Amino acid sequence: MRILKPITDGIDKLIEWTGKTFAWLILSLIGVIVYDVFARYLFNRPTNWSFDLAWMHGACLFTIGLSYVHLHKEDIKVDVFSRLFPKKVEAVMNLVCRIFFFFPIVIMYLIAGFNKAIWSVQVHEIAPFGIWHPSMIPYRFIILFAFFLLTLTGLSRFVTELRALAGKKL
Repeated sequence: MRILKPITDGIDKLIEWTGKTFAWLILSLIGVIVYDVFARYLFNRPTNWSFDLAWMHGACLFTIGLSYVHLHKEDIKVDVFSRLFPKKVEAVMNLVCRIFFFFPIVIMYLIAGFNKAIWSVQVHEIAPFGIWHPSMIPYRFIILFAFFLLTLTGLSRFVTELRALAGKKL
């Protein structure tokens, strides 16, 4: 278990850096929306690209943010039952739930994201709605990257929870 500590620390630092770096995209999202509002209502010249950029930015921020939120244990957790048990029982419950619920779902999304990204490259996918019809390839790979980061975060938390169950210092 001692050898895994530097690995989990490295994963945590990567997720921390990625989350803080991608958080700056919110400024470009705000810029796109503000520009479109001014263009639409002050100059009566709405843009044909702002809708596409806004939903792509939003989706990227949301999915990249998943791993950051999960790292900091700020995700939604229904602890109605687990808080009634001792910490060791709660740790076992967390591990079991992570094995049977978290990992299967995240790995399913990871596989689906990989397949969708490859398919997007093969067919040169473009956005099916809006006027601009931008390429979906960068968007698909960012979503794939986001679920890869979420998988890494889950593995890091799993090892951390195992160490806590074994009584090791976190």
